[in-house]
Amino acid sequence: MSLFKQSVLVAGARLVDKIFSFVIVLALSRHFGNEGLGQFNYFFSLVGLVLPLVDMGLGMTLLQRWNERGADARRLLATQLFLLKLACSTVALAVALGGDFINHFGSANPWAVCAAFVAVFFDELSEFFRRPAHASGVVWIEAAFPLLSRFAQLGLLLYFLKSMTNGFQALYIFAIANLLETIASIYGFKAAFPLTLRGSKQGDYLALLKNGLPFAVSGLFVMATLHFDSVLLVHYRGYGEAGLYTAATRIIMVLSVLNGGICHALFPKILKAKADGDAGHAGWLVNGTLRGFIILFGAMTLGGMATGPALMLALYGEKFSATGPIFQMLSPMILFGALYSLLGQVLELLGEQRKVMRIYAFSAMLNILGNILLIPRYGMYGSALATLLSSVFMGAILYFEIFKNEHVKLYVCGIGRAFIFLGLLAAAYYPLMGRNAYAAVPLGALIFALLLLPLRKYWLAGMGRVAK
Repeated sequence: MSLFKQSVLVAGARLVDKIFSFVIVLALSRHFGNEGLGQFNYFFSLVGLVLPLVDMGLGMTLLQRWNERGADARRLLATQLFLLKLACSTVALAVALGGDFINHFGSANPWAVCAAFVAVFFDELSEFFRRPAHASGVVWIEAAFPLLSRFAQLGLLLYFLKSMTNGFQALYIFAIANLLETIASIYGFKAAFPLTLRGSKQGDYLALLKNGLPFAVSGLFVMATLHFDSVLLVHYRGYGEAGLYTAATRIIMVLSVLNGGICHALFPKILKAKADGDAGHAGWLVNGTLRGFIILFGAMTLGGMATGPALMLALYGEKFSATGPIFQMLSPMILFGALYSLLGQVLELLGEQRKVMRIYAFSAMLNILGNILLIPRYGMYGSALATLLSSVFMGAILYFEIFKNEHVKLYVCGIGRAFIFLGLLAAAYYPLMGRNAYAAVPLGALIFALLLLPLRKYWLAGMGRVAK
């Protein structure tokens, strides 16, 4: 299957997954309001902060080493990584429970923490189970199985919604649905099923943890950037304002999945280019993807800035009118998130995970410091500003490191015309501000198509078919 077809398959499935997730958020917001949505999101944000302890880079370690080993060695590797994941997850749950106790001293909710943790754990475990198939180039299960969980979540939620009295109860539905995803994802290990320790050596576990630690630390800083603000908002401003902020960020999360399918299919090609010593082809892959990202996600950013208030009002209703300005302010994250996700993961695949870890660490510290300084006084606006500033820094540094990497000969040609495209699009989108969302959004899509397609040979020159 070509890179383009793989990208479309995975990105399409993930987009459907995120759309269903967004529908769930809409249902919760309409039923409970911003208070209930804040209750629901707070516990997932809290658990998100400890997710790197569950992950510990074990899935990436499996992906790195899978094709280097025979069937028996693969079974051993899978078993060792699975046992490590169980041990790390136990520690992570204890940390999450302690975090809620500190943040809500006297009114902690351990059952809600456990429910959110179980939901996240099963989702993480199912992804781990699908890694061997990913390493072998099988992509359809990555597209299909997560949708199974999301369909179950939406179905159960709609069935029980009328009888639900608070946002905490939705956490239990997510836990049950993600268990179904985990059971189905066991199929990913069919070629070399684990549960054997034959050939295990003393020190294997420490070596695996040492290899995965940079990924985990990088993930920790990424999760801190994504979730620390929500937890802090609940602490200082309560569930209500956290719910308003969540409503704005959810749309950005839905759109961010579009880059995931492209990256999922792109990475094996970059690894092959590295193995072949073809830095020019690797650079062509990265440069073409960057230009496409700037055009596509930059257009979405401009659209969000132009139609934010009207769009939030149409989606969430009058109770969420304060979400519009926040969504406008956060819209650049649609582009920044796509860029630093691509650049960071490319560097990790090229063996620069420790460098990425340091970049994520510094960016996360900037974000956390900004949140601590700004949220008590400015609430969600301070959180948005801290997120934007730290993201700009991270994207710039990651691009510089890719530019220096010996395995990627990165050209700057073509990037400039992408920004020219965005400048023209911004001028065309300006009249859309203040218009009704039902008219502005389709009109914006039409303007984008009319500007891109007639001159596509200029805007997209040199990109062509990415598969080699």
